[in-house]
Amino acid sequence: MPENIFTLNSMPGVRRDGTTLSSPFYTDGVWVRFQKGKPRKIGGYSAVTQQLNGPVRHVHVDSRSGVNSLHYFSASGVQRQDFDSGGGATSVYNRTPFGFAADARLNWSSAAMYSSTGGAYTALIAASAPDVLDIASDTAGYVYSGDITGSAPLVSVADGSGPISVSGGCCVLQPFLFVYGSNGLIKNSKANDFSSSGWSGGDANAANVCGTKIVYGAPLRGGSASPAGLFWALDSLIRVSFTGGTGIWAYDTLACPTTVLSKKSIVEHDGKFYWPGVDRFLSYNGVVQEIPNPLNQNYFYENLNYAHQNKVWGTKVAKWGEIWWFYPRGSDTECGDAIIWNYRENTWYDAEKQRTAGAPPGVFKFPVWTGDEDSIETQLLTTGV
Repeated sequence: MPENIFTLNSMPGVRRDGTTLSSPFYTDGVWVRFQKGKPRKIGGYSAVTQQLNGPVRHVHVDSRSGVNSLHYFSASGVQRQDFDSGGGATSVYNRTPFGFAADARLNWSSAAMYSSTGGAYTALIAASAPDVLDIASDTAGYVYSGDITGSAPLVSVADGSGPISVSGGCCVLQPFLFVYGSNGLIKNSKANDFSSSGWSGGDANAANVCGTKIVYGAPLRGGSASPAGLFWALDSLIRVSFTGGTGIWAYDTLACPTTVLSKKSIVEHDGKFYWPGVDRFLSYNGVVQEIPNPLNQNYFYENLNYAHQNKVWGTKVAKWGEIWWFYPRGSDTECGDAIIWNYRENTWYDAEKQRTAGAPPGVFKFPVWTGDEDSIETQLLTTGV
């Protein structure tokens, strides 16, 4: 009798939820992604330095005049390194503010603020907050600034009462510097002025817009109401729009209640925002919507170490149509696994790799991620992923 040969076609993606016979997806994969419906090996990486203070909690990349300038932020302070388009790097030097007190609880946010009046100066703004083990912590940290192209230590940003301290972080809605934190606080400087006199009068403003802590802010396309931004509170999503006049700013609650798992887990891509809530994946593109995940949502949430949830961080690898979220799995206290959503293939898979912070590709064509490799001290890694 002739043999009948059947082709067994698997759908793109790795399904971790359910039984091995419950779907047509792959049931396992190691360092693999999917493109055009087919599995493909994820690329490698190379170390640029082994001189970092770690674990690094935040990375900021700025590129100009053929130089990629990296600032990275840890419990020990701020360091900087420059590297060229091929990944060739300078030595690491210190930009930690004078009098800075190291604190293992520190989380960081940063933004670049350029001169809207025609000057060449661009400021690096960074905010520390000791909430890495408790996203709801009300303990405040400080805000710092410095020339983004400089090597001098950063200095405190102050208002008329002294150095500004907030429990959330900072962002820039050009030409305004915003800081935010506990009890729904959102505070902004005057346009193009975050000096000590720039936090009162004019278009400077401070408002408590909700009852819980603001944990993250990002610029948003605002049209006629520009500048505009989104601010994530522990239980709501708030849009801020410039109106001018006596009101100066409008504050609109877009979703309440809603949740956010970690302040570093929010990923912007092509004007849309993606993040994990405490029990599902969410997006914003005019409205808040759930991102369906039938493949590994249970696998992620049931294995996440919630005691370290505020270490979860997200990034994008647009070349492959991917959003990555690194997280501490099981008893891990640092991020050693990643869950990956491929929006082009509309599928999910995962990877195992220890990374604590990073920045997506920009002028430098590869992502820049930090982490430990083979028990070596924290490295900066340029990756071909």
